[in-house]
Amino acid sequence: MQTTGIKQSLITAQYNLSFDSTNVSSTTIELFDEIPPEAEIYFDSNTQKLTIKGTDNTTINPEVSIIAENKKQITHQIKDEAGNITKLFFGKLNQEGKEIKAELKSVQYNNNLAIELPKTELKYEWSVDKNSGEIKQLEQKIEVKDVFEMKAKYKREKNETEIKVKKNGEKETKQTLLGLVIIKLTTKLGVLGFEY
Repeated sequence: MQTTGIKQSLITAQYNLSFDSTNVSSTTIELFDEIPPEAEIYFDSNTQKLTIKGTDNTTINPEVSIIAENKKQITHQIKDEAGNITKLFFGKLNQEGKEIKAELKSVQYNNNLAIELPKTELKYEWSVDKNSGEIKQLEQKIEVKDVFEMKAKYKREKNETEIKVKKNGEKETKQTLLGLVIIKLTTKLGVLGFEY
């Protein structure tokens, strides 16, 4: 995948500290950071919604907001304390009942050109216990065309999640983990990956 036009400094952050020992209120700290935040996209089992979380080299919880929304596109923005911005452009982000379908089209770092992504789809379907509201079953799927496909199935009666991962050109791997495991789509300089 082409990621040209993205500048990444070898220094993760630089702080300039200036102060006047006779006047405590004159102390100022400036942050010089040119590295934009990255994203984790996943199903939040508590809110039962698709969640976008920012990760950053200096900011603990970068601010995430929707900055544009229409029938064809939804744009989420992640902003760190130094003012660096990452935009995620979704062509589709629908939730109906206990089902979510989303399609991530591109990502843009600061004022660089947007990076077009391979077809990237996220799908979630679940059921809940009528009494407790807890998730009984959850099916998760993340597919990045010609890169990887990942599926996870959770069943509460067994209290385990079966995860299948198929990377392009490799055999599918399977594993079963205890409890409800959430899979995440991640960004790194315009390249998509996964975590769980």
